[in-house]
Amino acid sequence: MAELSPAEKLQPSLLDRLRDDKPGEQIESREGRVISTRMLRDYVIRDLTWLLNTVKLSVQQDLASTPEVGKSVLNYGVSCMTGVSVGRDDVRPIELEVRRAVIDFEPRISAQSLIVRVFFNTEEMGRNAMVIEIEGELWGNPIPTNLYLKTSIDLETGSVNVI
Repeated sequence: MAELSPAEKLQPSLLDRLRDDKPGEQIESREGRVISTRMLRDYVIRDLTWLLNTVKLSVQQDLASTPEVGKSVLNYGVSCMTGVSVGRDDVRPIELEVRRAVIDFEPRISAQSLIVRVFFNTEEMGRNAMVIEIEGELWGNPIPTNLYLKTSIDLETGSVNVI
């Protein structure tokens, strides 16, 4: 295998390092300990899909008496989108909530560069769906990598898909 450049010597997230993809091997190879910028992008997309498909605890339980829980991994996710009826003028709270969730739970995306936009694309997706665009810079050494994601949310089922 060709030597990775300094820009590609990125370490996987803790979750990916704890997973054992090759349980028969006692020692992990160097290639298993570093990832390329493409792999980093794929991992971030996977993790954002999980984040946007998870309903946060504060939707079901009042966390006012324990504000630190509201900012912890116990409150991982976003509000439930199932059955939500949203007009074009109601998207700002959704943009802010998704932005807050990404800042809180996806540190590989720079908070300063993060842009979240919500809009409707009824021609392609129907009126029971909305689109969320997530744009920002992925952490990288020596230079960051741009990230642009477009997700569709089915408001009838609440499922989020990266398109």
